Amino acid sequence: MARLVGYELGDRFARGGMAEVFLANPPPHLRAELGDHVAVKQLLPELEAKDEFLDMFLEEGKLALLLEHPNLVRTVGVGTIEGRHAIVMELLRGSDLRKLCKSAKKHGIGVPIEVVVRIAIDACRGLHAAHEARGRDGEPLYVVHRDVSPQNIFVGIDGAVKVVDFGIAKSNLRGYETQGGMLKGKVPYMAPEQIKCEALDRRADVYAMGVTLYECILDARPYAVPNATEFALMLAIAKHDIVAPRERSASFPVELEKMVLRAIAFDPDDRHPTCAALADDLERGAKSADRSAVARWVAEIFDRAGRRNKGEEATLAPQSREPSPREAREAQRRLEAHAVVAAIEHVAGLTVVRFEGRIDERFSGRELGSALSGSLVLDLAGVERITSYGVRAWLEMLEAIPTDAEVHLYRCSEAVVAQLASSSAFAGRARVVSFVVPVVCDDCGATSQLAIDVERSRDVLLDGRTPERPCERCGGRPRLDDDPSILGFVRKHAGSPLPARVRTVVDELDVRHESGIGDVLEKIVTADETRIVVRRAPRRALRLGRALDGVEGKLVIDFRGMPTMDGATSAAVLAALRGLDDEVTAIDLREVPEALARVAFEARPSARMRVLTVVTEGYCGSCSASRLGRVDGASYARALASSSPPAAECRRCGATLGSQGVPHESAHDGDALPGEPVAAVQRPMNVRSARRHLVLLVLGVVLAAAATAGALARRHAVFVEPDTRQPRTTTTPLPPRFPT
Repeated sequence: MARLVGYELGDRFARGGMAEVFLANPPPHLRAELGDHVAVKQLLPELEAKDEFLDMFLEEGKLALLLEHPNLVRTVGVGTIEGRHAIVMELLRGSDLRKLCKSAKKHGIGVPIEVVVRIAIDACRGLHAAHEARGRDGEPLYVVHRDVSPQNIFVGIDGAVKVVDFGIAKSNLRGYETQGGMLKGKVPYMAPEQIKCEALDRRADVYAMGVTLYECILDARPYAVPNATEFALMLAIAKHDIVAPRERSASFPVELEKMVLRAIAFDPDDRHPTCAALADDLERGAKSADRSAVARWVAEIFDRAGRRNKGEEATLAPQSREPSPREAREAQRRLEAHAVVAAIEHVAGLTVVRFEGRIDERFSGRELGSALSGSLVLDLAGVERITSYGVRAWLEMLEAIPTDAEVHLYRCSEAVVAQLASSSAFAGRARVVSFVVPVVCDDCGATSQLAIDVERSRDVLLDGRTPERPCERCGGRPRLDDDPSILGFVRKHAGSPLPARVRTVVDELDVRHESGIGDVLEKIVTADETRIVVRRAPRRALRLGRALDGVEGKLVIDFRGMPTMDGATSAAVLAALRGLDDEVTAIDLREVPEALARVAFEARPSARMRVLTVVTEGYCGSCSASRLGRVDGASYARALASSSPPAAECRRCGATLGSQGVPHESAHDGDALPGEPVAAVQRPMNVRSARRHLVLLVLGVVLAAAATAGALARRHAVFVEPDTRQPRTTTTPLPPRFPT
């Protein structure tokens, strides 16, 4: 990192949860260009050694250096000053648009439409420049701000407008993101596609500018919501439940209303294609003030507030506006409160809410329930675990949903099915539409999940069976890998047919799941890391190449949906990871199939790669079956070093797996890798083997009885030799020792 010399740090005038900002004097040769003062943002000393914070800080600086326009805050350097990482920016004097509008209202000044239109035009020009930005190689960066709002539009005391805070901007510098990403930005300004976690482009920023225009002029947001919770706003955005500007104020200009409504159109194709197009539209069709009028408005606000008279002009480096620790904690609490809600969308008149992750004490069930209404489909395929506190929060949600609402539970995960099977109250008034259960193929040992539509499989389910579906690996007939009594809850939900419109939505969701749209790989880019989740085993070989493009900083790969992996795929995945350049500083692997773990440790991975958890197979005494288990990487390493079986935890019940289990044969194609030691490991008999032994035993008893009867007639005694056959053994390669 380059050392920035000649900067003289002065007083600190801002401090947040991650950085602090100093007034500074630039080097003499830059003062003619930058003025007598600049703002220097530095990472807090205690965070300098934490890679995730440093990466986030430097990513912001790298992007900011590439953004140059009069309506964007100028960044002049990224490097180190006095041994600490720093971003040097022009010093701005003024305030953000939200504070200005709030102060104007408080002091009776008002917010002239012409002034807001001029500010919006200039902000659009700056955003368009960011959208058009190119990297050092000349390739488009495809920047999307994702957090356009009045708070991030800075207005100087000279009337200059600057778009600030590209801290969560999406760009090619940070790779690409797929569906299922984390919600980023401020909910009231999110476009519908952002709420649905779909792919975003510059038109999401057009939408946010439209909302900003609406709010600053009318002092209200465009959504018709019964309350102001974020859940209610998310639902209103997903349904496009908006109020036209002239419905709120008849004095709102007709032509301006048309422009605003176009900017906030539900379908991105119906919006202005670029922020430049929106700016041009505003220039032509709406009255706007000039820059001097904006400056006079700002000056009047400062005069009324008393700051200008005291010589206390607001001074702010806008990209340094970090939240206070208290604000940061509150923001994190709000984020965690609805983090399980991954997306909300409106499909054919129904509201679809998609859940992901854990439902626990952080889930604000009552708040979500009070925001829901009408016909609802809750997509629960991504729910991984429900704690006892989560059950209470879930029941509070169901209780808070209006009694006239129709609630349908779609693709209930194994965690949800376990709750449904243990308590009928868990479903409440809701109807279970479909669910998934674990199945296992006795022919090849493959485990998978079977999605069951309650209505279409009604007769089979009421008979205590599951629908038949051929094994994708060998064509055999998988069986339910659980106690059949778990299906008992179905009887309550296998009544009348689904309403036609609900069936339409369910079928559409099924197509999405089965076609694998956003279903195999999910890539989530946050300020701290890039996370890739393997949702399910692909029908062909797993390919990570494209998902790894542009990854920088910390990389986390979670193989949760692919518990087994063959040798060729393992080698290909490892090669892709080893081929990442030095900009990837850490690689954490979770839920790693044992075959991949073996190959990784044989290749002696670099220090930046860590195997955190490994998935193995063993016999669970609690379940009385062969189960997949999880063991942490350190314990797995010790077990391999001592040639002893790892103490894995059953993923179903949490009990410790026994030593009889071994990885699936498919994990290593039945052959030892070159140079690997080979040992004999007993595999417990599967159900078909047990049946064959039982038949043979009964046949032996019958034959023995017949022989004994014949012998008695001849007064001879015949003794039957006991069956001493042992379970079959198979040779299975043991993984190599971990490097010490």
